[in-house]
Amino acid sequence: MHGIETLEEKCIRQGAELDAANAKIALLEAKLDHLIRRLFGSKSEKIDPAQLELLFKDMPGKPEAFPAEEIASDAAEQQPAGKKRAAHRSRITGLDQLPVETTEVIPDLVAADPDAFERCGEEVTELLDITPAKFFKRRIVRIKFRRKVQRHLPPIVAPAPVTPLVGGLPAAGLLAHLLVGKYIDHLPIYRQEKIFLRYGVGIPRDMIVHWLHQSINLLEPVAQAIRAQTLASSYLQIDETPVRYLVPGSGKASRGYMWVASDPQGGLFYHWGVGRGCEQLIEIIGRNFSGDIQCDGYVVYKTYAKTNALVKLLACLAHIRRNFVEVLDAGPDPDAAIILSLIGELYGIEADLRTAGATPALRYSQRAQRSAAIVGRIREVMEVTQAKHRPASLMGKALFYGLGHWASLARYLEDGHFEIDNNLAENAVRPLKLGAKNWLFFGSQHAGHNAAVIYTLVENCRRHGIPVEEYLCELLTRLPGETDLETIASLTPARKAAARREKSAA
Repeated sequence: MHGIETLEEKCIRQGAELDAANAKIALLEAKLDHLIRRLFGSKSEKIDPAQLELLFKDMPGKPEAFPAEEIASDAAEQQPAGKKRAAHRSRITGLDQLPVETTEVIPDLVAADPDAFERCGEEVTELLDITPAKFFKRRIVRIKFRRKVQRHLPPIVAPAPVTPLVGGLPAAGLLAHLLVGKYIDHLPIYRQEKIFLRYGVGIPRDMIVHWLHQSINLLEPVAQAIRAQTLASSYLQIDETPVRYLVPGSGKASRGYMWVASDPQGGLFYHWGVGRGCEQLIEIIGRNFSGDIQCDGYVVYKTYAKTNALVKLLACLAHIRRNFVEVLDAGPDPDAAIILSLIGELYGIEADLRTAGATPALRYSQRAQRSAAIVGRIREVMEVTQAKHRPASLMGKALFYGLGHWASLARYLEDGHFEIDNNLAENAVRPLKLGAKNWLFFGSQHAGHNAAVIYTLVENCRRHGIPVEEYLCELLTRLPGETDLETIASLTPARKAAARREKSAA
């Protein structure tokens, strides 16, 4: 009868409700498991190859490996302790370049009667040793001279040496050591103060802080030159990370951001600011930057691109991949495994090109031959898979993000200079994150600016293979009194590395 639900209809309705409830429970369980893994489990993004084998056991073919460096890392972690220690010893580098101090040991029996013996060979034992850092006073004596004939004229004496800090005691070597300690070794000032006391020298903390501020002011023109050289590129990778800082007079910490802009084939620079909006990005690269920007999916980059027609965006495959890793972390998912396997093939191609030292032209041609079809296949798989998953699920969100950025991601096929991901910029903010674990926050906004200056110099040294402490010492020696902009520009790590290559080629 009309309005009366039959038994069959009731069963069908209740069955549908039960299916919906079970689906909701499964979704919640997946989210809960994901959160537990994020809170208490390993935060590695590596995929267990055994899990992939399980997922693909009923499918034709075999999934390709993930990036080689990840598999190698997994294998190293699974080695027995003894083998691992032996491997560590074999990886010690730089031994051949070390100075050698030789001590010859003569047996007591020979020493008692040397004429009764003759040398017939030797046994050599080599040890790696170190001399702890030590303070010393560098005394510069300028000898005065007086003319023998014109004795009434003033004495002649060499000019006073130029010191890094006007009227200051510290030499360039000490200042470079302090900077390396704070920004590379992540040692707060109070720890350096205690270390110096062990060497018998007490330097007040506020004096060290003053020296560091003055040193960074002296170094800043070189950091600005690096910034200008980097912005001359038409291809930048940009990323940002939050860092807390103390608000003056409040005793409370607020959130600021350290930005990094990197030319993958050139330099990079850091920028400190309290904001994360479009105006901050404009302050970093200007309103009229012309070229390509590779970044994550943060909306500010899209906003900037809409206001600047000269800019095109490139997506980052690592961010897209990361979302599917989270899906697989929450439980076996054949669709996610297929997508990750295909992404692994793309990274395998990039690893081959990197190992071969491929030029941009070769990267472009190889990507056209090997990568383009895989990129198209990934998109097809994501489009087909999207209909099978709820938008609010982990997989649904991963697919929405991936498809939403796929067009800009695929642009890396257009130019051999482009990278497949934004990892070079992301890697550049890692030292800052390591430091923050020790010093927790910047003491002020100005301290954030100082950190940006030093990290700019340090990371460019690392990128171009220049010893950091030696380089800082050279700058602190040469920069006092230097005002010529071209001379300052010639002191950037990129320019020094280029000059070194030219000298080697000559």
